[in-house]
Amino acid sequence: MMLTRRRGIIYISLSVFFLLAILALIFSTRRYKSTGEIELQKDSTSSLVIQTGSADAPSDALEVNMIIQTQAKILQSDSLALSVIQDLHLEQTEDYKQKWSPVD
Repeated sequence: MMLTRRRGIIYISLSVFFLLAILALIFSTRRYKSTGEIELQKDSTSSLVIQTGSADAPSDALEVNMIIQTQAKILQSDSLALSVIQDLHLEQTEDYKQKWSPVD
């Protein structure tokens, strides 16, 4: 067959691509992605009082869902991120400065 006659070329090609992949992994910048979870709950005026139909309790599931979505949007806002960056002076730390990479 043709593949048996060309197996030397096939093995050499595979080994070259394998070595190129290893070199790319060694010299590329490692990037990590962090994830986190935040649990949002509606504030209550008194956590010690048993809530049995009190006036400040949400009337239905839709209202609770809207409150949680509003809080989630606030946490995802750019203005909150910028204020945290300014308060913690993150723009001056080495971890957050942009680094040069030949891959970019």
